[in-house]
Amino acid sequence: MLVQPNAGDVLEQNLNPVGRTYDGLSTVICTPGSPAQEVGLGLNAQDGERRLAVVLLEAGFNHVRRATKTPFNIIVEARP
Repeated sequence: MLVQPNAGDVLEQNLNPVGRTYDGLSTVICTPGSPAQEVGLGLNAQDGERRLAVVLLEAGFNHVRRATKTPFNIIVEARP
C-alpha cells in the first residue's frame, strides 16, 4: 500500500488550495530529497496516478490499482 497526496496527472488538475499547498511544500521538501537517493527520479508530492503506476510497474509490481482516495490522499495497492 502506498499513501500519496491526491494529485492530478496534469498541472491544471492541481490548481486548487490543496494542490497548491502540496506543490509548495513538495518544492522545498520532496524534490530536493529525491535526487539524493540512488534512483534519483526527482519525484515530488504532485505526481498523479499515471506517474505513480509507471514507477511501481518499473519497480517490479505487476498489479497496481487505486484502492481509494480522499480529497487529500490517494491509496494505491501494488502487488508483485
